[in-house]
Amino acid sequence: TVLQQVWREGLTPVLFINKLDRLVFELQLGPEEAHAHLQRIVRQVNDIFGALNSVAHYRRAGTEGEDAEEADFEFRPEDGTVVFGSALHGWAFTVGTFAELMAPKLGVTLDELRFKMWSDFFWSPKAAAFTADSNGGRLKPLFAQLALSNIWRAHEAANDETAEGPFKLAKIISALGLIVSSHELKSSDPSSRVRAVLSAWLPLAPTLLGAVAKHVPAARSAQPRRLDRIWPTLLTPGNESCEAAVRAAAHQCDGASEHVLVHVSKMFVNGQGEAAVGFARVYAGTLRKGQRLYVLGGGANTRR
Repeated sequence: TVLQQVWREGLTPVLFINKLDRLVFELQLGPEEAHAHLQRIVRQVNDIFGALNSVAHYRRAGTEGEDAEEADFEFRPEDGTVVFGSALHGWAFTVGTFAELMAPKLGVTLDELRFKMWSDFFWSPKAAAFTADSNGGRLKPLFAQLALSNIWRAHEAANDETAEGPFKLAKIISALGLIVSSHELKSSDPSSRVRAVLSAWLPLAPTLLGAVAKHVPAARSAQPRRLDRIWPTLLTPGNESCEAAVRAAAHQCDGASEHVLVHVSKMFVNGQGEAAVGFARVYAGTLRKGQRLYVLGGGANTRR
C-alpha cells in the first residue's frame, strides 16, 4: 500500500531495510545468507514497482507519457537509494558507506567498488583484483565480505560471554577510533553492547538523512510536478481566481505569499494530554504564531 501511494503520487523514495540486527540475533544468518536475503528484498520491492510501471506504460500506449522518468524508477543500492540498518539500535549504512572505507585499502576507485559491491563480484586477495569467480565458494560476495562481515563481527564480539569477549569488542572500538561509554559496554545485555558500538560507528540519523538529502528532490523542484496529482480542485465556480492564486503560490513554494497552505500529516499529544503538536508540511506562505487558519478535514465538503 505504501509503495502504491509512493508510485501514484510520483514520489522519489529512499528504501530503508530495517531490523538487520534480527538477521543476526534471531534468524542467525551468516553474512552470505543475509546478503542473499537482502538481495531478495530489494528485488521484490523493485518487482512491485515494475508491475506498477507496466500498468502505467500500458495506459500511456499510443499517447505522450508525461511521467515516463518517474514510472521507470527502481531502487539501486549501488546508487545509495537503499539504506540498511536497525532503527531500534540506531545504526545504518549504505553501499557507499563501506565503499568509501574500503576503496583506498583495496587500491580501487570509489565508483568501481560501489558498483561492484552490490553486483555478483568477489575480491581475489591473490590477484588483488575483482573477479566474477568465487573460487569454488572460497570467496565471499563483496557486500558480504566488506560490509556485512564487519557488522557480524561486532555482533559476535558483543555476544561472546567468555573472558575474550570484552577484549574483542575493545579491539574493534580501538581499530575504528570510536568513543563508547564504558557503562554501555559493561551492560549484561549483548544487544546493548553492540548497539553502543554500531551506533557510534554507523549513526542512523546522518546516514538516513544524507540519503534523503541526496536523492529526494527539493520541494521547489518537486512540488510543481506533484501538486496537481495530490490536490484536486477545491473551490466552487466563481472562486477560480482565489484558487489560482493559492495554487500558484504552492507551485512556487512561495514563502512570502499571503496565502498559507499547510498539510498536517500527524498529530502528537503529550503524556498529560495538555498540548498537541502537529507534524506538518507548509506548501505556501509562512506559519506565524497567532495566525488564524481554516481546517479542512478529511470528511469536509471541498466544494464549500
